[in-house]
Amino acid sequence: MWWLTLGALAAPITTDEVVGAALQNSVDLATAQAEVERAGGVRQASGGFRENPELQVGVGLDGSRLQGQLTQPVSVTGEGVHARRAASAQLSAAEQRLRRVQLEVGANARSLLTRLSEAEASVAIAEQQLDGANRLREVAEARLAAGDVPELDAQLARLEQSRAVATWIDAGQHATALRVELAGMTGIPGAFEVADDPLSASPRGSETEPVRSDVAAAEASVVGARAALSQERAAGLAPLELGGFYELDQGSWVVGPMATVKLPLWKQNPAGRAAALADLAVADAALAATRTRSEVQLLVAGPDLAIADRGEALLTGTVTDDADKALAALQQGYELGQVDLTTTLLLQDRVFEGKRGWYSARRAVAELRIEVALTREDPSLLPENWTPTP
Repeated sequence: MWWLTLGALAAPITTDEVVGAALQNSVDLATAQAEVERAGGVRQASGGFRENPELQVGVGLDGSRLQGQLTQPVSVTGEGVHARRAASAQLSAAEQRLRRVQLEVGANARSLLTRLSEAEASVAIAEQQLDGANRLREVAEARLAAGDVPELDAQLARLEQSRAVATWIDAGQHATALRVELAGMTGIPGAFEVADDPLSASPRGSETEPVRSDVAAAEASVVGARAALSQERAAGLAPLELGGFYELDQGSWVVGPMATVKLPLWKQNPAGRAAALADLAVADAALAATRTRSEVQLLVAGPDLAIADRGEALLTGTVTDDADKALAALQQGYELGQVDLTTTLLLQDRVFEGKRGWYSARRAVAELRIEVALTREDPSLLPENWTPTP
């Protein structure tokens, strides 16, 4: 359980450092960036002629005859135009998805940091609870030996000590699991000290982007799907091959234009049209769902932020001093015989529960602020020195 030596090994780390490392280490972000690169390549390839020219040359074995032809496939149905529109729309969609993934990575890193902060506080509280249980057992057994309390007090004190040990170990394992998860997210090796207030990982502001990037990506996908459907419909007629031929026969040259066209009598690209039509239906459904989800999230973002503000206002100050004084008073009261053990244990539980609740509430407020910031696509989810791409 290496969390026991964490305090001696750890160096402080800031929220921006954690979020920046998560962005650099994110597989999802790397995948989104790769999608932008691929879409950019498709867009570049869609410009100009869609197919290369074709040159054919033939020569007679006796050298008396030479012939050849050069043709360039040209779409007369606008297939290339639709292909470029589809590629441009898909590139736009990929760029918008990249933007959304950046914000999601920032939000996830901050959320994990708030949970780790709460978990570290729970470890400290569990250690305090264990120390108190050890002390209560010593006092209970001493008072039993002196004949001041019944055997039940010593039994209850030993049981409380066992429970405190289990709570302490569980808290440490939970904090360790979160540290491992954060290390995997950020790629930061070794121990590091996080802030003791979960609210420290909250974003700085609450700005609202005019258009959500996930909605913009879905809209661009629909535009691209419609252009792709037009492209597949245009592909029912193969490109017209335009060019010229030349022929040298017995010293005489013959040169002239030529054109080749495939007649769409048996095949009119039904598979391509059906696939494109299905893709358009999926894109339309995804856009409707994304818009609805975005509208609802934006609708509740304001009330959620008001709840977070009120919660933070009610959680001003710290419970540490009050909790420590209450625990000391309860310990002293039992040692002096002013409070029985059952009451002491019950009230101690309430104190520790309240102390943990303070950190849990701070974490809940922080996560609510992070959620609102992601809903509004607030750039403060990212580090101050981070330049969003594209």
